[in-house]
Amino acid sequence: MEPFAGLIRRPPPSNNGSGLDAPPAPEDFRWVAIWSFLTQRVWEDGTARSTGTMMLFSEHGRLKACLNDRDCEAVAFLTLQGYEEPLDEVEMALRGDNLDWRQMKARKSR
Repeated sequence: MEPFAGLIRRPPPSNNGSGLDAPPAPEDFRWVAIWSFLTQRVWEDGTARSTGTMMLFSEHGRLKACLNDRDCEAVAFLTLQGYEEPLDEVEMALRGDNLDWRQMKARKSR
C-alpha cells in the first residue's frame, strides 16, 4: 500500500458506530467516527485494516490528542480547545479533512 492511501479511504461510520468487521458501539456512545477509527478491521473493499489508536495527554496546560493510523503508518496531533468536550473535537477532526497526517518515524531497534 502506498503511504497515506488509507487516509483517503478512511473507515465510513455507520448509524450505530459499527463499521465493517467492527464491534457495535456502546448504546450511548455518540462519537461514531472515533469508534470506527479505533475498531474497524476491514476496509469497504474487503482488505484488512489495522485499527487506529488515540491518546489524550496534557502538555504545558493544554489538552492534546494523538491519533495513530497504524494501517497507514501515519500520526496526527490536535491541540484541543478545552477540557469539557475533548472527544467532540476529535470526532469533528476525524470527520473533516483538515488533520495534518504525517508519516511516523521509524523506530530504532535496540
